[in-house]
Amino acid sequence: MEEPSNWVVIIRGEAEGQEIRVALDFQDAESLLSPSTVVVGESFLNQLLELIRQNDEWAIKTVIEEVRTPQEITLTLDTPLFVILTKSHPRGLSAGALFITEDSGLENSESQTAKAPYTESSLLNATTRFILVGLSPVGFAAACGEDKRLFTRFISRLLKRPHRFTEVSLLLPQKIRT
Repeated sequence: MEEPSNWVVIIRGEAEGQEIRVALDFQDAESLLSPSTVVVGESFLNQLLELIRQNDEWAIKTVIEEVRTPQEITLTLDTPLFVILTKSHPRGLSAGALFITEDSGLENSESQTAKAPYTESSLLNATTRFILVGLSPVGFAAACGEDKRLFTRFISRLLKRPHRFTEVSLLLPQKIRT
């Protein structure tokens, strides 16, 4: 298996009164899970958003400032995408996943432009489907590469056993100022 390439997600936020800017690396899911592809849609997102509303330690954060593909294409913030970051209980293991809209057109473009403005409501568009494109951290990504069903079990556990996760963050692109 070839060495997986990275997606880079730059997030900007605030922690303890200080502005922070952090680069998160995601191993390319296609190179890890091939020939499998993980696709999620409205049902998954509805369940996840409901769980976020029910759990105090779960949050939606609009902190994504920039996303770069393994081919060094920088996506616009209009591109429908999201990141899920989790920490499990009781061992405190972290897992992350980067999803991008199925019809992003990345495979055919040199520079990325979105087809329509991105809003939080785009997440729940019944026709929008998202493909898993990145996994983090390296240990979780490697484990998913070794056991192709591990990520599906992770997603299932997230929805069916939310008490097993101490923290879950749904990261979205920052709003474009007009």
